[in-house]
Amino acid sequence: MPVARARPSLASRPRLIVFLFSFLLACSTQAGSFRITPLRVQFDHNNPTTQLSIENNSERTVTLQTTVMRWQQDGGQDNLTPSNDIFVSPPILMLKPGGRQVIRLRHMPAMPSEEKAYRLYLQDTAARARQSGGANMAVRIGLPIFVSPGGSQQPDPRINTRYQDGIWQVSVSNAGSTNFRVIGLDAFRGSADRDDLKKDDLLEQSTQPVQGFPYVFADQTREWHVKAPANAQLRLRTDIYGYRRQGFDERGTVWLGEPENKKDP
Repeated sequence: MPVARARPSLASRPRLIVFLFSFLLACSTQAGSFRITPLRVQFDHNNPTTQLSIENNSERTVTLQTTVMRWQQDGGQDNLTPSNDIFVSPPILMLKPGGRQVIRLRHMPAMPSEEKAYRLYLQDTAARARQSGGANMAVRIGLPIFVSPGGSQQPDPRINTRYQDGIWQVSVSNAGSTNFRVIGLDAFRGSADRDDLKKDDLLEQSTQPVQGFPYVFADQTREWHVKAPANAQLRLRTDIYGYRRQGFDERGTVWLGEPENKKDP
């Protein structure tokens, strides 16, 4: 396992920037210009169509252009390619201040035998957000879309940990048939009481994988790093609520054990 390297800056991480804009703009009218519901789209045999509601909370008229990208994972990398599998109506929309628009979505091909994923981007080409490095970038909101074949599909997380040079390396694999999302990796003091955690017990948090979005697709592995002592207690939080195997509780949380190669730097 290679030594954990420092993460690139936001200016060099466009996918991370897109994720951050997605979270801020979609989840809070205070933080951004739009409110979008829902924040995740799911298609299946019984629901080949759905819709999104978009509200403009800014003080100016905005024009949003939609783009659908096929979303695949390979070797810990997210790959996005243009796709026509999802029909979007209207593809371009203009929202006045305080205006609201419904976007209708339809999955066009036959339902797949395995889960497929897409991302729907809505871009306001007129707005520019200034990065810390001084460059301008068009504001873009990205929403995940999943197409399920139906049946008894479920995720099956498998976790391995390593420790090297003050860094916990947590590999999260999915042996199941549907995706899941890692909400966060938290490091607490070794002496912390898990049933009565205090604010001072938290040492470090990681909410993003080393690369890409925080989802783990079927038959894929993603890796999270967190800086903490070797005797720290680590907690992994996911969105697979109700999963009660391999140490997970009903909230999708699992406390990780000692790494296979634990050693102090």
